[in-house]
Amino acid sequence: MTRRCRIRLTTKKMYAFTDFFPFAKNEEEEEEDFEEDLWEGEEEIFPSDNFGKTRLFPQMPPRPEFKTVLEADGTVTEEKDGSLFVYYADPYISGVEGSSTTFSFYPSGLVTLTSTGQWTSCLAFENEKRLLCDYGAAGGVYSVTLHTHRLENHLSLDGGFVLIEYSVEIHGSVSEHNVLELSVEPM
Repeated sequence: MTRRCRIRLTTKKMYAFTDFFPFAKNEEEEEEDFEEDLWEGEEEIFPSDNFGKTRLFPQMPPRPEFKTVLEADGTVTEEKDGSLFVYYADPYISGVEGSSTTFSFYPSGLVTLTSTGQWTSCLAFENEKRLLCDYGAAGGVYSVTLHTHRLENHLSLDGGFVLIEYSVEIHGSVSEHNVLELSVEPM
């Protein structure tokens, strides 16, 4: 069964910085420089393959948080096995006619986000798992690892919302930490 719906997608992006800073003369100076001169507030620690941990510094100037909001008309479809698919066309974002995005929600807990158009991406999220994904952008398709820290799915054919908190890792180092919120209202 398919229903028309109104979709609101909010993405909050916070850039991350790893333990390795090549311009530091030694580890002690590195800690002092960053704690005293540049950073304010609490840091949040996430595990990483690179040097054991990665730090998110929420108060680094210029402010690292970046927020985007997209509203679009689309469809939500429920399959017999309980899978849900949220689809919307988005040529006004990419500037390319025929661009679209599909969120797929499977009973196993896996969520995928597939974007097609000039560049194709397929991102996958599963609670507390790290998954290798393909991200298409200018210059080609890049392999990135998505580490899902939290996935809350309250979506049905009647609408609802999904929250996904995840980190993007490139070659084992966290490059950004994102929160994606998808809300769906039937029309």
